[in-house]
Amino acid sequence: MLLKQFVFPVVALPMIAAVGCSNPGVEIGANAALKLDQPIPIQLAQPIEVRISGLAVDYTGTFVTEQLYNMVQIGSSSEYARAIYGKPDEESTLKDGSAVWKYHYRPTSSQGSIFSLLGKKDDEPKPEHIVTLVFIKEDKVSGKWRG
Repeated sequence: MLLKQFVFPVVALPMIAAVGCSNPGVEIGANAALKLDQPIPIQLAQPIEVRISGLAVDYTGTFVTEQLYNMVQIGSSSEYARAIYGKPDEESTLKDGSAVWKYHYRPTSSQGSIFSLLGKKDDEPKPEHIVTLVFIKEDKVSGKWRG
């Protein structure tokens, strides 16, 4: 159950100002200090509900982290690369007998974020499509690319 009582000391300011106005001998300046000995409760007729959520994105494909990407070096065996990265999402064989393994991690759907409430739509983070390519020649990694 949500709280129906809030402590909000700023509400005391008009009360203090009213006291100051009722007594002509008391002046309250802009730099006057305000001290409250007790919180001032505020009763609300309805509970307040606040929901804050971030951008929810569904992805498909294989995500190759930067750490995993760096574990496979040029000259590593194709067996080692497959053990580290897993089965490629796509595999193509070129005319010269070499192969290109493609791992792609792309967003399939997204749901709204807090930015749509508090900021500009342009400020919202964009889900990224990340592609990792591994070039295999004679059962060795001959090249790789990630972006």
